[in-house]
Amino acid sequence: MLAADSLCDDATLKKLGERDRVLGSRRDGLIPGEAAGALLLAHGPTPAGERPLARITACTLGQVGRGPERVQALADGLGDVFARLARQPLVADSRPRCVASGQTGEVFEARAFSYAALRQAPLMPEPLVHLRACDSFGDTGAAAPALALALALHRLRAHPGRALLYAGGEDGALGACVLDVAATDPGATS
Repeated sequence: MLAADSLCDDATLKKLGERDRVLGSRRDGLIPGEAAGALLLAHGPTPAGERPLARITACTLGQVGRGPERVQALADGLGDVFARLARQPLVADSRPRCVASGQTGEVFEARAFSYAALRQAPLMPEPLVHLRACDSFGDTGAAAPALALALALHRLRAHPGRALLYAGGEDGALGACVLDVAATDPGATS
Protein backbone atom coordinates (compact mmCIF):
# COMPACT_ATOMS: atom_id res chain seq x y z
CA MET A 1 0.00 0.00 0.00
CA LEU A 2 1.46 3.37 -0.99
CA ALA A 3 0.42 6.84 0.13
CA ALA A 4 1.92 10.14 -0.89
CA ASP A 5 0.71 13.66 -0.42
CA SER A 6 2.00 17.18 -0.61
CA LEU A 7 0.43 20.25 0.84
CA CYS A 8 3.34 22.40 -0.35
CA ASP A 9 2.34 23.10 -3.96
CA ASP A 10 1.19 26.62 -4.85
CA ALA A 11 -2.47 25.76 -5.46
CA THR A 12 -2.86 23.85 -2.18
CA LEU A 13 -1.06 26.53 -0.16
CA LYS A 14 -3.31 29.18 -1.67
CA LYS A 15 -6.45 27.15 -0.88
CA LEU A 16 -5.30 26.52 2.72
CA GLY A 17 -4.49 30.22 3.11
CA GLU A 18 -7.92 31.24 1.85
CA ARG A 19 -9.50 28.96 4.47
CA ASP A 20 -7.16 30.37 7.15
CA ARG A 21 -5.85 26.90 8.01
CA VAL A 22 -2.09 27.59 7.84
CA LEU A 23 -0.33 28.22 11.13
CA GLY A 24 0.60 31.88 11.19
CA SER A 25 0.14 34.72 13.62
CA ARG A 26 -2.79 32.99 15.31
CA ARG A 27 -2.25 29.99 17.60
CA ASP A 28 -4.10 27.42 15.52
CA GLY A 29 -3.41 26.00 12.11
CA LEU A 30 -1.36 23.44 10.32
CA ILE A 31 2.17 23.36 8.96
CA PRO A 32 1.96 22.17 5.35
CA GLY A 33 4.17 19.15 4.75
CA GLU A 34 4.78 16.44 2.23
CA ALA A 35 5.59 12.79 2.65
CA ALA A 36 5.16 9.34 1.24
CA GLY A 37 4.71 6.03 2.98
CA ALA A 38 4.76 2.44 1.80
CA LEU A 39 3.42 -0.49 3.78
CA LEU A 40 3.74 -4.15 2.94
CA LEU A 41 0.70 -5.94 4.28
CA ALA A 42 0.26 -9.69 4.28
CA HIS A 43 -2.54 -12.00 5.28
CA GLY A 44 -1.77 -15.44 6.59
CA PRO A 45 1.27 -17.27 7.91
CA THR A 46 4.78 -15.91 7.56
CA PRO A 47 7.68 -17.93 6.14
CA ALA A 48 9.47 -20.20 8.62
CA GLY A 49 11.76 -18.22 10.89
CA GLU A 50 10.27 -14.87 9.87
CA ARG A 51 8.31 -12.69 12.27
CA PRO A 52 6.28 -9.71 11.13
CA LEU A 53 7.03 -6.37 12.78
CA ALA A 54 3.41 -6.12 13.86
CA ARG A 55 -0.02 -7.67 13.52
CA ILE A 56 -3.37 -5.94 13.36
CA THR A 57 -5.41 -7.27 16.28
CA ALA A 58 -8.60 -5.36 15.54
CA CYS A 59 -9.79 -2.58 13.27
CA THR A 60 -12.90 -0.56 12.63
CA LEU A 61 -14.14 2.24 10.40
CA GLY A 62 -16.46 5.12 11.10
CA GLN A 63 -17.52 8.60 10.12
CA VAL A 64 -17.27 12.03 11.69
CA GLY A 65 -20.52 12.74 13.54
CA ARG A 66 -23.12 15.16 12.25
CA GLY A 67 -23.44 18.61 13.69
CA PRO A 68 -22.40 22.19 13.16
CA GLU A 69 -19.65 22.20 15.81
CA ARG A 70 -16.62 20.46 14.33
CA VAL A 71 -14.90 19.58 17.64
CA GLN A 72 -18.04 17.81 18.88
CA ALA A 73 -18.70 16.16 15.51
CA LEU A 74 -15.16 14.74 15.36
CA ALA A 75 -15.24 13.75 19.05
CA ASP A 76 -18.51 11.87 18.50
CA GLY A 77 -17.11 10.06 15.46
CA LEU A 78 -13.86 9.13 17.22
CA GLY A 79 -15.74 8.10 20.36
CA ASP A 80 -17.91 5.76 18.28
CA VAL A 81 -14.89 4.26 16.48
CA PHE A 82 -12.98 3.79 19.76
CA ALA A 83 -16.05 2.22 21.44
CA ARG A 84 -16.49 -0.31 18.62
CA LEU A 85 -12.78 -1.10 18.72
CA ALA A 86 -12.87 -1.60 22.51
CA ARG A 87 -15.72 -4.13 22.15
CA GLN A 88 -13.74 -6.40 19.85
CA PRO A 89 -12.70 -9.65 21.60
CA LEU A 90 -8.90 -9.44 21.42
CA VAL A 91 -8.66 -5.79 22.46
CA ALA A 92 -9.71 -5.96 26.10
CA ASP A 93 -6.87 -8.16 27.36
CA SER A 94 -4.19 -5.42 27.43
CA ARG A 95 -3.92 -1.66 27.05
CA PRO A 96 -1.93 -0.11 24.24
CA ARG A 97 1.40 1.48 25.20
CA CYS A 98 0.82 4.43 22.87
CA VAL A 99 -1.61 6.11 20.52
CA ALA A 100 -0.35 7.17 17.09
CA SER A 101 -2.44 9.41 14.89
CA GLY A 102 -2.60 11.20 11.59
CA GLN A 103 -3.71 14.50 13.15
CA THR A 104 -2.99 17.68 11.18
CA GLY A 105 -1.82 19.68 14.19
CA GLU A 106 -4.93 21.83 14.40
CA VAL A 107 -6.29 22.48 17.89
CA PHE A 108 -9.80 21.20 17.15
CA GLU A 109 -8.40 17.72 16.44
CA ALA A 110 -6.51 17.62 19.73
CA ARG A 111 -9.63 18.67 21.63
CA ALA A 112 -11.79 16.13 19.84
CA PHE A 113 -9.28 13.36 20.60
CA SER A 114 -9.22 14.38 24.28
CA TYR A 115 -13.01 14.14 24.54
CA ALA A 116 -13.13 10.80 22.73
CA ALA A 117 -10.22 9.38 24.77
CA LEU A 118 -11.92 10.31 28.05
CA ARG A 119 -15.07 8.49 26.92
CA GLN A 120 -13.02 5.37 26.15
CA ALA A 121 -10.39 5.55 28.92
CA PRO A 122 -9.93 1.74 29.21
CA LEU A 123 -8.70 1.68 25.60
CA MET A 124 -6.09 4.39 26.21
CA PRO A 125 -2.53 3.89 27.46
CA GLU A 126 -1.57 4.97 30.98
CA PRO A 127 0.22 7.29 31.01
CA LEU A 128 -1.19 8.68 27.77
CA VAL A 129 1.52 8.70 25.11
CA HIS A 130 0.23 10.27 21.90
CA LEU A 131 2.49 10.21 18.84
CA ARG A 132 1.44 12.60 16.09
CA ALA A 133 3.14 12.56 12.71
CA CYS A 134 2.40 16.28 12.35
CA ASP A 135 4.74 17.08 15.24
CA SER A 136 7.71 15.91 13.20
CA PHE A 137 6.63 16.32 9.58
CA GLY A 138 3.84 18.91 9.47
CA ASP A 139 0.50 17.94 7.94
CA THR A 140 1.34 15.23 5.42
CA GLY A 141 -2.19 14.49 4.27
CA ALA A 142 -2.74 10.96 2.99
CA ALA A 143 0.75 9.86 4.07
CA ALA A 144 0.09 10.70 7.76
CA PRO A 145 -1.36 7.27 8.72
CA ALA A 146 1.71 5.46 7.34
CA LEU A 147 3.96 7.87 9.23
CA ALA A 148 1.93 7.32 12.42
CA LEU A 149 2.43 3.58 11.99
CA ALA A 150 6.18 4.11 11.56
CA LEU A 151 6.28 6.22 14.73
CA ALA A 152 4.48 3.49 16.70
CA LEU A 153 6.82 0.80 15.37
CA HIS A 154 9.84 2.92 16.25
CA ARG A 155 8.60 3.58 19.78
CA LEU A 156 7.69 -0.04 20.49
CA ARG A 157 10.49 -1.90 18.68
CA ALA A 158 12.61 -2.52 21.80
CA HIS A 159 9.67 -3.07 24.16
CA PRO A 160 6.88 -4.91 22.38
CA GLY A 161 3.30 -4.08 23.06
CA ARG A 162 0.23 -2.59 21.51
CA ALA A 163 -0.41 0.67 19.75
CA LEU A 164 -3.76 2.28 19.00
CA LEU A 165 -3.61 3.93 15.58
CA TYR A 166 -6.25 6.21 14.12
CA ALA A 167 -6.64 8.69 11.29
CA GLY A 168 -9.32 10.53 9.38
CA GLY A 169 -9.88 11.76 5.85
CA GLU A 170 -11.04 15.06 4.41
CA ASP A 171 -14.36 13.37 3.57
CA GLY A 172 -15.05 12.57 7.24
CA ALA A 173 -14.02 8.90 7.08
CA LEU A 174 -12.34 7.60 10.24
CA GLY A 175 -10.36 4.44 10.85
CA ALA A 176 -8.68 2.93 13.88
CA CYS A 177 -6.84 -0.26 14.69
CA VAL A 178 -4.97 -1.94 17.50
CA LEU A 179 -1.55 -3.12 16.42
CA ASP A 180 0.49 -5.74 18.27
CA VAL A 181 4.14 -4.83 17.81
CA ALA A 182 6.66 -7.67 18.06
CA ALA A 183 10.13 -7.29 19.57
CA THR A 184 12.85 -6.69 16.99
CA ASP A 185 15.56 -7.39 19.55
CA PRO A 186 15.36 -11.08 20.57
CA GLY A 187 16.40 -10.14 24.13
CA ALA A 188 13.81 -7.39 24.55
CA THR A 189 10.99 -7.86 27.01
CA SER A 190 7.90 -5.91 27.79
